[in-house]
Amino acid sequence: MASESAYKDSHFLYFGFASNMNTTRIHIHNPTAVYIENGYLDDHELAFYVPYGEVGGWGGGSATLNDVKGKRAWGTIWKIGIENLASIDKQESVPNIYNRTVKEITTEKGEKVNCAIFTLNETAKVKEGEKPSPKYIQVIREGAKEHNIPKDYQEWLATIEDNGYNGNVAMP
Repeated sequence: MASESAYKDSHFLYFGFASNMNTTRIHIHNPTAVYIENGYLDDHELAFYVPYGEVGGWGGGSATLNDVKGKRAWGTIWKIGIENLASIDKQESVPNIYNRTVKEITTEKGEKVNCAIFTLNETAKVKEGEKPSPKYIQVIREGAKEHNIPKDYQEWLATIEDNGYNGNVAMP
């Protein structure tokens, strides 16, 4: 079991499981982010919701992790300067839409590390199963490919249908 906190004086460890697996995307609001390695969270699965029943800035469902026994959610572990903590909270609309918590993540090497993680808060989870926009799922897939997330997980990501929305998205 990981015994160290996710938060240090100068930085924190963060587990990105959706668009923040993508280096270009994470650096928009978190320029100090440095990729460490891949990791996973057992008994969790990537899911999409429309927070408060309204399509968000990506033009479709927003990603979160649901508790699902036997499933594994992959992502990337980042070391981010503590000075970016407020900006990532703002990016993730804490506390209105997402909550920041700490979860024990298993690295590809089998080590356990505590990481900050953002999941939709229960009051925001209004409409489950909403499809992500083509742009959003593309950014997620690109991040998984960029960091060599296991092929079977990338193949699973490729099966996620998008909602067909090709209009402008508020998120870069």
